[in-house]
Amino acid sequence: MLAGNAKGEFHRTDPLKCAELFTIEPASFLPLKNELQILAGHNAPSEVQDKTHPANRTKPTGDVVQFSLLNNTGNFADTAEFRSRSIYGKHFHHAADYPALAAFIALFPHATSMRLLGMGPNGGLHPHKVNSSWRKGRHWYFTARFHLPIMTNPEALILLDGDPFHFQEGRVYFFHNGCIHSAYNGGETNRFHLVWDMLMTQETIDLMFGDDSYPPLERTPSNSREVPVVKSVTMDEYDVLAAKSYYERLRLEKLNIDPHKWGNLYLRSRYLLY
Repeated sequence: MLAGNAKGEFHRTDPLKCAELFTIEPASFLPLKNELQILAGHNAPSEVQDKTHPANRTKPTGDVVQFSLLNNTGNFADTAEFRSRSIYGKHFHHAADYPALAAFIALFPHATSMRLLGMGPNGGLHPHKVNSSWRKGRHWYFTARFHLPIMTNPEALILLDGDPFHFQEGRVYFFHNGCIHSAYNGGETNRFHLVWDMLMTQETIDLMFGDDSYPPLERTPSNSREVPVVKSVTMDEYDVLAAKSYYERLRLEKLNIDPHKWGNLYLRSRYLLY
């Protein structure tokens, strides 16, 4: 699992881009869906179109919003923990109002974040990459991202390293955040996904990628976890966030260095370091 995660992170051959892991039992999913609809309808989110939003570098189009569910303030519009990899000091502050959501979040003790991501019709994010690994001393650490579609439509797609996928409502998916990815809602209804990151500990690997079910999480059989590619597309532009930071800091545009080629060079150098 770690080897497959590293391949996707550093864009080597045959990475695991995504996989269906669980189906949520209907008796648990319906209350969860109802609570999230109420939450989204009665609380203010953070607006990704806001220039100060940490995710604004993904060049959002249309209506794209986020509700932070796991933080240390209880504010749904909080973006301070957007890229924090710590599991400490964070919890869900509204269990009394949303008990089904609180019970769901409690299933994942090694989660570093939990957000409800909303995308209106024709809303989308530009292809980009966010590192899901980091190095400390001689050791490498990884996180893994997971999606649970709460409301969706057949035209709501996710692009991972050039392949578009559709995630179905009520199912939990592994989503390789280290791949170059984007999202687009081409349908006429809103798309809401519950999205969370987890430290890649042994406990996370056993829970999310093992063979057992954990009610209300019904394990998808290993021979049915592959998510079909919707269609073939060509991706000729993307934004590697860390590479972009170095590109701008070193003022490489003055040397007429192509940012796309620089992004590829950056990824190769990270892989060699790994």
